[in-house]
Amino acid sequence: MIEKILSIKRYNKFDDLKKGSTDWDFVFKKTNVIYAPNGSGKTSISLMLKSLCDNSSIEAKKSFGSEESSEIRLLGDDKKKFIYRKGKWNRNHKKVEIFNSFYLEDNVYTISIEDRISELNIFEMSMPDQARQFRKELNELTRLLSVARTRAKNRKLKLKSEKKDINKDSVMTRLQAERDELAKKLEQKKAERTRFLSESIDLYISNINRYLSSFSNDLKIIDHKIVFPTNSNSIRLIYGIKINNHEIHFTERESATGHSLKYYLSEGDKNALALSFFLAKMDIVPNPEEYIVVVDDPFTSFDTHRKQTTITQLVRVANKVGQLFILTHDLHFANDFCNALYSDIPLKLQITRQGSSYIIQNYDFKNALLTGLARDIKTLNDYLLKGDDMSLRDVVRCIRPCIEGVFRLKYFSLVKEGDWLGDFIKMIRDAEEESPLYRLKMYVPQIEELNDYSKIYHHSNPNYMDVMLDPMELSIQVRNTINLLYVL
Repeated sequence: MIEKILSIKRYNKFDDLKKGSTDWDFVFKKTNVIYAPNGSGKTSISLMLKSLCDNSSIEAKKSFGSEESSEIRLLGDDKKKFIYRKGKWNRNHKKVEIFNSFYLEDNVYTISIEDRISELNIFEMSMPDQARQFRKELNELTRLLSVARTRAKNRKLKLKSEKKDINKDSVMTRLQAERDELAKKLEQKKAERTRFLSESIDLYISNINRYLSSFSNDLKIIDHKIVFPTNSNSIRLIYGIKINNHEIHFTERESATGHSLKYYLSEGDKNALALSFFLAKMDIVPNPEEYIVVVDDPFTSFDTHRKQTTITQLVRVANKVGQLFILTHDLHFANDFCNALYSDIPLKLQITRQGSSYIIQNYDFKNALLTGLARDIKTLNDYLLKGDDMSLRDVVRCIRPCIEGVFRLKYFSLVKEGDWLGDFIKMIRDAEEESPLYRLKMYVPQIEELNDYSKIYHHSNPNYMDVMLDPMELSIQVRNTINLLYVL
């Protein structure tokens, strides 16, 4: 896992990430939620962690105008450093899974699963010994077939140069027979491997449909075909799908006159499919506690139901993987996800601009979402707790809106549009004994004092910026305001 950031230099938005410029200590937790508006560097973080896994180049993301390569230093939980310098890492973390816009683009119309020569794919990991034997036999047959094709080709060229009849040459006939026999054996072996993988792939498809059913009643994978591209490091699954009770089988999709999913799938459907593929993949990987999972903006075009389902499923991921990073531009989603976690306290961060560069700092999502009255009351209460850490003018401006806001909420049936604090005071003075405002008569002097004090600093006073604020007097008036709110 990634324990902490040691330094990030000349990488995209982060010219030189330093501890002194932020209140965050650069130490990650098991679950980390990073909020930032679009264009602030979220995707750069996900690409950095992807590169840490597969050593893909991130030089295109180096800071604009920088002549030197990006330099990144991370500390693993094994207390060893991951260092990216001069275009490569000193070591890799092989178990990093990324869900981002690139994953979505690659996994909507077909499902791509890595299948590298040097590593078992996720469908083979449950039976590694048999999988390795298949790979060994396939590699040997592929090697022998390559040799046989070369021999047949060379023989053919030789006969042509000697102007001899190829069809009457016994050596050529034998070489062609050997080549064709090896090609047949290779196809048979590939078919055996496909059958070997089918059980795990069927389970994977079943898991996909389970997730799809939670996102939508109208989506279901109905059939699939396994394709092993010759010049690729991935297995492709071409699938058939049921959409709104209409079935499109993979055979129709392969046909030149068949149906194209891009005309049938909404943007929300595409996101639901790609996310279901990703979640189902995390269900079949062995030892998920060894994985770092990075989810970069997990939805676009999702309605409220699908967003809540996404949160529910990502909480499941958070509980079973070694480390989770969620990057999002949606502050409400970030807050709701953190509130849904029940077995972990997440790290809450924000990427924000500071000068010409960007920093990562602690961020209270819940507090940032406060609006109106709730925000103003918190401002007053925080001032009593933090004092000089806050802007005095921001505090004094909250006094009158807080009194007015609580009054509007509690006495909503008595307040008219356009009534303000002066009107409320008059209403209390004129209140009859049967009025719910009658009991507030004893507080009129206190309300008037707060009104007179705060309006000096209100923007309606043309000289409000020239009036000096006394911190001691402000503290007294803030405390009086909060006490008044309790009794209104």
